[in-house]
Amino acid sequence: MRLRWLVLSTLVFAAQSWAAELWTVEKIEALALSRDEQIKAIAEQIDALTAQASFDESLPDPQVVLAARNLPTDSFSMTQEPMTQVVIGVQQRFPAGDTLSLKAKARLAEQERLKAELQLRQRQLRLQIRQMWVDWLYWRKLERLLKKQDEIYAKLESVALSLFRVGKRAQQDVFRIKTVRAQIEEQQVKARQQADDVLVRLARWVPELKQAGKLASHWPNWNVDSDIVMARGRLLEHPMLKASQASVLFAKRQLALAEAAYQPDWRLGVSYGIRGGNTMLGEPRSDFVSIDFAFSLPWQPANRQDKQVHARQKQLLSAEFRRDDVLASLKARLDETETRIRWLIRRIAHFDQNLLVVSDQNRQAALDAYQRNTADFNDPMLAYDQHLRLRVQRLLLQKTLLASYAEFRFLTGEWP
Repeated sequence: MRLRWLVLSTLVFAAQSWAAELWTVEKIEALALSRDEQIKAIAEQIDALTAQASFDESLPDPQVVLAARNLPTDSFSMTQEPMTQVVIGVQQRFPAGDTLSLKAKARLAEQERLKAELQLRQRQLRLQIRQMWVDWLYWRKLERLLKKQDEIYAKLESVALSLFRVGKRAQQDVFRIKTVRAQIEEQQVKARQQADDVLVRLARWVPELKQAGKLASHWPNWNVDSDIVMARGRLLEHPMLKASQASVLFAKRQLALAEAAYQPDWRLGVSYGIRGGNTMLGEPRSDFVSIDFAFSLPWQPANRQDKQVHARQKQLLSAEFRRDDVLASLKARLDETETRIRWLIRRIAHFDQNLLVVSDQNRQAALDAYQRNTADFNDPMLAYDQHLRLRVQRLLLQKTLLASYAEFRFLTGEWP
């Protein structure tokens, strides 16, 4: 009985500790990276290409030859004719030129492309997790903002109700503020729903989030310290560009393989022929040893090798153009992100230092005028609504800025 109580107490304590654990975006990222099925699939492909490269670099298996040659058709005797023999031999084929090494190098180039794709998937997953995390923070902070706004509207409702009771204002003011508060409540419910939707998407990699007790609700510090020149230099290490460069290298290996086809492949064979019977002198017939050498003859290069080389050259040019396009796209994307970050910072500063300050002053002035019965009810309502809209815009700017920071780090590979 005491043992059961101890076990139950331990389980309850563990559950409480789990529920009280603070979940951060870094912890979610780490779990997602370790559990992502695409990352695991690409890693398996990389291992497979390692084995395939070793196979491609090896010579083909030798062939064993077993034959009965020059059998007489009248008796099928092994001793009747002197040329009749049982042959045992082995043959080995040698591919043309440096074909084996080039095939292995082509596999390794393909492996490098997959390694770059693995890194790209890791960056994409980080970016995806961070964007969803920012979305969740936005909806949570919007819900809290609306809750505070509802508290402010509650005070305004109290003022309107007091003025109505002393006969200075119409009851319509009270009903109007109640309607607005009901709308605010509906917006809170919508914000809570959107936040839960984001958690459901995150739970694809981290199902524990469904039972998580507390998630970090502060804005993360993802500020970008690098200048744009250094950032452009880091683009050369971007997985998308590395994958394109690996494709170029693979195309070069394929071209080299096509050029190697101008050289003949050849085959070497050794066989031993066993003869039966005796010579005319009554002595046993001697056995035969044979050495065979054969090679291919590329006698139609215009219709075969030339066409193949031309095709591989075009594929190489195509891969180089794609690589250059990827680099240009990454540079444009980085410039766009850097410009967006710069302007978002300026706009946020304008909101904090000007718009929100003036809007708050206007809101307070409208409320004071309404309490003194020198302003219409529309004045505080419009002022409050305008201030709320500006705060929501400020919140949205912060969300966009953090998403842009995540985009910038996806491009440069700098993860805090």
